[in-house]
Amino acid sequence: MVRKRRSAGRPRKPVIDRERILGAGLALLEARGLEGTTMRALARRLRVVRE
Repeated sequence: MVRKRRSAGRPRKPVIDRERILGAGLALLEARGLEGTTMRALARRLRVVRE
């Protein structure tokens, strides 16, 4: 029996949804202001990057 290998890449289901991203972004904007709001800070808040 031959097994199919799953290709690496994007998961089938999104890890996080748009509402969660938007909520975290707005909270970050409120807490840090425009200058402190970065994609890195947003990713860290959403726990989607290594710290």
